Amino acid sequence: MPRLNIYIPDDLDLELRSHPIEINVSQVCAAALRAEIAAATQERGLAWLFSSAFHGPSEIEQAVMQRFKLARCVAPPRYYRDEPTRDVVARAATRFLERTCAEGGSLAMGGGLQMWSTVRMLTQRNIGMSIWAIGAGEVDHEIPHVHPNALVTLMSLFYSERSKAMLVGAPDFDRSWRYPAVFPQAERPQVRRVVIGSCSMFDADSPYARLLGDDITSFLEQEHVTGDFLGVFFTPDGKPVEPYPPGMTISHIAAGDLFAFSRREDTVVALAAGGEGKVRLIRQVLEAGLCNALLTDIATANELLRQTSVPL
Repeated sequence: MPRLNIYIPDDLDLELRSHPIEINVSQVCAAALRAEIAAATQERGLAWLFSSAFHGPSEIEQAVMQRFKLARCVAPPRYYRDEPTRDVVARAATRFLERTCAEGGSLAMGGGLQMWSTVRMLTQRNIGMSIWAIGAGEVDHEIPHVHPNALVTLMSLFYSERSKAMLVGAPDFDRSWRYPAVFPQAERPQVRRVVIGSCSMFDADSPYARLLGDDITSFLEQEHVTGDFLGVFFTPDGKPVEPYPPGMTISHIAAGDLFAFSRREDTVVALAAGGEGKVRLIRQVLEAGLCNALLTDIATANELLRQTSVPL
């Protein structure tokens, strides 16, 4: 059997020698190498991704997928009775990201409290990716930790030095995320591109509205928008609104591009959201066809089916 000489820093060598539990360095290295090879080379089609990351879809998940023409719905129950919905969704989204993200891939991520809860659950991994922020402005001074720039920077730190955080306003964003973007349709599709974000109800007094500025906020109030998904706002009748003037510091994937990406087998567009107050907005996003995966909780999935009169 061939061998490789593996060198470790002197301080780590001393720490290993003094560690109370014996660590087999060869086994650790072998496991890490197998994981790296799998991350870099394994074929990751949509079917493979979800069948290997999660159990097969439940009856409820299957009904949601059929009703909204999704590639996958993940709607787990609570771990315990009082577990917050945001944490249930974050668990599903974290598991999704850790299974989906692979060496050399591209990830675009929105901001907000749901995505903050998701990112902070991630574990450290040794993979290199381009991680792009979707959003407006350079920083949210009121809640800086939920701004997409903070989230993609934190996520890149969880991964290797080969990962790059591409902040809002990055010059290559439009070229990389305007359909058909970078990857041609492959003969044997692999998931190479991932878009993930939550949805939030629109509040003219929220930090997000103040980040957008008075002019955009006033326009959105006039349109009576209900909320947004990755910066695509919705009117009460489900019409998408994208009110961004030229020259604004923003990284935005247009609704038409999200729709097109959601129909490709090499791209996952995931909506991570749950809760009774978001059901109507989630349904608007799904009915507009702007995602091909829903990461939610079982109560929200049931409510989506109840409101759309789909029998189980």
